[in-house]
Amino acid sequence: MIEQPYKSYLVRLWKEGPTSPGESIWRIELESVQTAHRRQFLDLCSMFQYLEMELDDPKPNKSNLDRDSSCFS
Repeated sequence: MIEQPYKSYLVRLWKEGPTSPGESIWRIELESVQTAHRRQFLDLCSMFQYLEMELDDPKPNKSNLDRDSSCFS
């Protein structure tokens, strides 16, 4: 299979809650347009780390997600 020269994702964001009075939690899901694979994240920084890894490494592994990243700094 020939790798596409681009990657496309659909990002879904929705609120769940409240977990306590006045507190809702944002949920994030990223779906690959090419493969329909879905992945959920607890925060935007985690999603951006994953996308950064996807661009660096065509065959990601979980240990790459734990690396230190300067998200939003």
